[in-house]
Amino acid sequence: MYCKNCGKFLNDGVKFCPGCGTPVGSSIPATPQSNPKPAAKQPYQPSYAPQMYVEKKNGAGLAALILGILSIYFGVYYCVIPIIGLIVSIAGMVQRKNCNRWNGVAVAGFVINLLFFIGWAIVWIAVGPIILTLIGFAA
Repeated sequence: MYCKNCGKFLNDGVKFCPGCGTPVGSSIPATPQSNPKPAAKQPYQPSYAPQMYVEKKNGAGLAALILGILSIYFGVYYCVIPIIGLIVSIAGMVQRKNCNRWNGVAVAGFVINLLFFIGWAIVWIAVGPIILTLIGFAA
């Protein structure tokens, strides 16, 4: 069925024409709209949700590098700082997949901590018994 006023196709069961608003089945013609009001312009909405770029930094890698630098001087204290630095640098290297900054410092921290752990361990193995004997701790 078509509207008698504007000629628009009408679905079954409608009571008013969607084009001009004339009641369907009525013999009263509605005044045709010569200049229908245009629909309000909708703001642009992208088809995807914009995502903010979050820069993730590898804090464990930076901490490992700092501990590696500290182990240069403080590794003499039973190699504790290089051991902690090795643990933190391993954690930093595990986090490399999720971070996009400071990933190289995790590897650098690992290398520095490993070198100074080995170096201070050799010093303690070679010189430690002599020092302990001199200060009276060895039997």
